[in-house]
Amino acid sequence: MDTSKKISYRPDSGKKKKESLSYEKASQDDLPELTDLQIMELRPRYPEHFKAVKKSVQIRLDSDVLAFFKSFGPGYQTRINSVLREYMLRAKK
Repeated sequence: MDTSKKISYRPDSGKKKKESLSYEKASQDDLPELTDLQIMELRPRYPEHFKAVKKSVQIRLDSDVLAFFKSFGPGYQTRINSVLREYMLRAKK
């Protein structure tokens, strides 16, 4: 294997740069304004890449509630968060 050759990586190739510049110059005056409701309903295009900022908190739960979530195995905190998120999203509607 010849390691003397250098591979150059140029993320902004000429074609991509031209596309980017033409997009920036494009008129967006004909685009409709988003309503407040539409903005609230926006979701990440690729939710698997979305990483919400987590905060560490202390919460007191009933022992049977905690036992229920732990009974499914590791990841009980994530499950609790998912249930709370679902409740939050339904409450917003």
